[in-house]
Amino acid sequence: MARRNDDGPRLCRGCGAEILIIKTGTCYKNVTVDAEPVWVKLMTGGNPFFTADGRGIYGHEAGDADDDPDSNFIEAYIPHRGHCPNNGRAPRKRHRPSGYR
Repeated sequence: MARRNDDGPRLCRGCGAEILIIKTGTCYKNVTVDAEPVWVKLMTGGNPFFTADGRGIYGHEAGDADDDPDSNFIEAYIPHRGHCPNNGRAPRKRHRPSGYR
């Protein structure tokens, strides 16, 4: 599957960071990811990442992939909800207490 929004990155309602929305290929749900891709080394039991075509993979974030040309690194995106301070949601409005004028 391809990216859901072809307009480019959007802003997160919770923290204002640039995000992309990717439609996953397994259950066809939308996932918000950081706009900048990272290089991932595949490993079992690692952190979750998503590729541009919507596949979910597990691994560890690598440094520069140019350092070791023989290694197998995949370009993927980090899910945004895991490190967003407001969990990807807009901050709640504060209501006035009852009896306040």
